[in-house]
Amino acid sequence: GLLPEKGSLHLTEEAFGEGPIFLIDEWRVWDGMERSKEAYAGGRRTWIGEFSNYRRYNDAERSPYGSCTYHLQIEYAGEPEIVALYFPQLCQKYELYWDNSLLAKGEARAYEMVQITPGYHSITLCVTGESGYYAGMYFPGAIGTQKTISRMMAIKNTIYGISALAPLVLAAFCLSLWYGSREVKRKY
Repeated sequence: GLLPEKGSLHLTEEAFGEGPIFLIDEWRVWDGMERSKEAYAGGRRTWIGEFSNYRRYNDAERSPYGSCTYHLQIEYAGEPEIVALYFPQLCQKYELYWDNSLLAKGEARAYEMVQITPGYHSITLCVTGESGYYAGMYFPGAIGTQKTISRMMAIKNTIYGISALAPLVLAAFCLSLWYGSREVKRKY
């Protein structure tokens, strides 16, 4: 996969043809929802899933609630292209910014199309947990062509569907065995 260097993820046009690019490393993270340049510079470098909750700096203050902001810089060398951004599990409120412009806000997952042009771009994701346990951004987002991201989402949904249906099929099979064994006992 692609690895960030010097605080920035370097992408090329060819990288989008190879599959989804998972946004795991080189995020700047800090508590709160401030999106100023000073906050970006002062944020701690992290990878997605490193922290188990929003409050990282003081163990005594660890809490499942709070606000956290993630910022990632991308350097792109290639022709302008429309790409998809996908964040699979943002269980609480979020705001997603592309180049400091609000792209989306809501709850659950984020799936948005953006135009990437040669040069530097930024992704900023502000997440807030007010009503239930959530660990910031624990699952990595991805960037890629719409076809690639759609295929990735379809595979994930198929696996989740099979995982949900398998226990029901097994339960129906066990119920039929149990019912059949009762019929055999009545005959003897």
